[in-house]
Amino acid sequence: MLEPGDEEAIRERLRTYLSVFEKRDPEAYADQFRFPACIWANGTWTGIPDREACLATVSGYMRDVREIGGESGAIGDMRIIGLLPRVAINQLSYQRLDAAGRPVENVRANYLMLKGDDGSWRIATVAGESEPAT
Repeated sequence: MLEPGDEEAIRERLRTYLSVFEKRDPEAYADQFRFPACIWANGTWTGIPDREACLATVSGYMRDVREIGGESGAIGDMRIIGLLPRVAINQLSYQRLDAAGRPVENVRANYLMLKGDDGSWRIATVAGESEPAT
């Protein structure tokens, strides 16, 4: 169902998404989405109609991660499920790490990915949960 190269493009989009979040680059973070978008995070639903709303939302997420000591992260697993030729889900497990590389949070998330007319894959919906690392 997905075209050759789509899975790698989706994986690369998610790696970039995580990288720019860790670098605390809200502009680059917003570039990872196709709007309107939405995020379901630990039971809270946030509609993101446009880039400006995304910038406001991510600043709060970045602050929350700083408060728990999150500085970087490691992808545990990434699984792509093709739903339609231009629609896929990326299931991800991720561990946030502190400055010393110790785990501070475990994240499980599903990303609804859409392929645009320009051939690029972007995030439309994030549905995730996190819990303190033990």
